[in-house]
Parts: sequence; C-alpha cells; structure tokens
Amino acid sequence: MIKRYNILSAGSPSDLINQANKAIEDGWQPIGGVIQAKTYKFMQAMVRSETAMDAARREMRKEHECVYLSDGGACTICGKTAIEE
Repeated sequence: MIKRYNILSAGSPSDLINQANKAIEDGWQPIGGVIQAKTYKFMQAMVRSETAMDAARREMRKEHECVYLSDGGACTICGKTAIEE
C-alpha cells in the first residue's frame, strides 16, 4: 500500500539521479518516467510503501506508556516530551 508520494526536482539528469538514488536507499520507489519541464528542470515521482517496521511503529504509537531518557528528552517511541503529556 502506498503511504507517501513525492516529486523530486533537479536542474540536471545527474542531479536527479543522485537524489533518486538517495531516496531509493530510504525506501522510496520511482513511479513513472522522468519529466523535463519547460523550465529545464528534471522531475521524478516517487512513492513509499509502508514497511513491516513502519506498521510496527504505528502500532506501538497507538497504545504505549511513554519511555523517557534520563536527560529529560522526548519519548523514545512517540517523540512526545514530558511537558506535552
């Protein structure tokens, strides 16, 4: 299931390739072909599906007891601070 959609934009094909490769490493997938706009920009649509880890994190965030580090930082599960709670 697709969870996120993004459009990469770059001034040259090589810059777009670099951006796309970084996005692919982060779990994004190109969809469709590259488009060259009249402004001489190159664009690529990217989608990201929910991974098993994403689903597990989503479930953990639904119901949990916040876990704070001793330095008073944010919850290690949901990111909420003790002040927000």
